[in-house]
Amino acid sequence: MKKNYLLLVLTAAVSFSGFSQITVNSTNLLDNGETISMGYDDDVTNHLPLTVAAATTWDFTDLVTDDLDTIIFEDPSNFPGIALFPGANMGFADDSSYVFVKKDASEFVFLGSIDNYVNDKDTSFYNMKWLSFPSTMGTSYKQIIYSESETQEFGMMGIDSIRIKVQARTHSTIEGWGAVKLPNGDFDALLQVVKDQEVIYIDGLIAGTWAPLDAALLSV
Repeated sequence: MKKNYLLLVLTAAVSFSGFSQITVNSTNLLDNGETISMGYDDDVTNHLPLTVAAATTWDFTDLVTDDLDTIIFEDPSNFPGIALFPGANMGFADDSSYVFVKKDASEFVFLGSIDNYVNDKDTSFYNMKWLSFPSTMGTSYKQIIYSESETQEFGMMGIDSIRIKVQARTHSTIEGWGAVKLPNGDFDALLQVVKDQEVIYIDGLIAGTWAPLDAALLSV
């Protein structure tokens, strides 16, 4: 199981207000017309692993900007392919690529994207929740972001067919809160821990009935 750590920094109003429980609502996040600047430091090994706790200060004042991305969120109603993403009310464009996002009072969701190449168009659907509202210490949710099954004929050991189902799951929990210190100031922050897991189910069609195959049979 893979873990991802994300510090959610509240930069929209004021700087660090002192140690007190933090709750994030949809009004605390960006809106259309606002810009996100994301700086990247190529070496952050001295900051890992992050401390996971309440009333914590994460000090990143020594970070340097090796690369910088700027994203401007906008109304996606005029994006090509908007009809494929009902509910999208935010998005951003990057050259010939378009990203669709939904933000409402209960969640912030990545719906998918469209990439237009010279002779091809790639459309991806995700419906992956980035954050639920309100979010505070202990807020948790689970989701299945990918699910696919394939059936193959088998014809051995009394098994007519085998069905393989693969699911990609995530489990998100707010496991810390406090302040994050950046080169441009101190800000309130939540620590979101996201665990990624891939699950594989294998069923066999035996005498007309699908049933899970046990470990002994799978080893054969």
